[in-house]
Formats: sequence, C-alpha cells, structure tokens
Amino acid sequence: MKFFNPMQISKMTTAEVHREYSRLRSIANKRIGRLQAQGLGMKEVKFPTIKDITKSNKMNISSQLADVSKFLRSERTTVTGEKRFLNDFAQQMRDQGYSDLVGSVADIYNMIEFMEQMRERYSDKVFDSGDALDVLQQAQRLNIPYDKVAKYFDEFASNLDQLENVKPSREGREFSQRRINTLLKKWQ
Repeated sequence: MKFFNPMQISKMTTAEVHREYSRLRSIANKRIGRLQAQGLGMKEVKFPTIKDITKSNKMNISSQLADVSKFLRSERTTVTGEKRFLNDFAQQMRDQGYSDLVGSVADIYNMIEFMEQMRERYSDKVFDSGDALDVLQQAQRLNIPYDKVAKYFDEFASNLDQLENVKPSREGREFSQRRINTLLKKWQ
C-alpha cells in the first residue's frame, strides 16, 4: 500500500489527489469498521467525503489525504495491532502497580482518555502521570466514575501540596492513601 507525505502530495495533480484520497478513505473506513466490530478503537474516526471537503472552505483535500495516509500507517489501525497495543499497555501498567486500571478494554480506553484530558488540561504545568494514575486507581476502588474524577481533578491538583511529602508507601507511592481517600470521598 502506498502512503503519502505532504511533499509527495504537492507534486500530484488534483485528479490524482482525489483518486488516492478516495482509495485510502475506503481502506480506512474498512479498518475502522473491523475495529468497531471487535469493540476496539478509542475514538470514532471519520474521514469526510470529497464532496464534504469541497463544500467546506476550512478543509483541504491535500491535508485530508495526508491525514488518512498517516492514519493507515499506524499499527493501531488494524485489529491485530490494536490488540497488541492493548496487551503491551496493560502489561506495562501492571508492572507499574496499576493492574486494577486495566482490567478490561473499556477500562484501558477510559484510563487513556482520562490521561489525555489531564495532559491537555495541565500542559503548562509539571505534573507527574503517576499522581493522576494514583488518584484514578483509588477513585476506581471507591467506585467514582471517570467523568466525575475528571470533573473534580482540578481540586486534586490544587490540593497536591497537601498530599506530597509524606512517607512513601510500600509500593513506592509518595501519597498517603488515607489523604487521597479523604479528598476523593468528597467526590462521591
């Protein structure tokens, strides 16, 4: 399968760009369908039709061709690749002591989505992912839904200094589970 980078696309005629975009969009949609049939794939991905692209002044067919090409190059766009990623990711999380966060495929996707939201929200601050995972893990034990944890996470981040500088637990965590529990119980 031929994939395209922006430099290659700039050398193509409009007809070639349209033809290749249609071809790759069709392949991408089949892969997306296979992933969805297996209950895999975190976010719904849609590639617009050429008709939709030409109607919109905001979209460019060349950039859409580059996007669909990039999508298809990813190993995670195949069922086998996504399953391999999920298994490797779950094992890595188990090795770090977060096995209860990766009990099912849905748990893994929820955790990844939560972490992406936290990284985006706190991109301007130094914030350890382990801190967010500790809170998420404890919230799961207390049956607090992911969306509620994400909603109140600012409160956790603002109280972070109260949770730091305590004696590390046996697992090496720096936070007191009792202090985390006190904070999280307010969210229930």
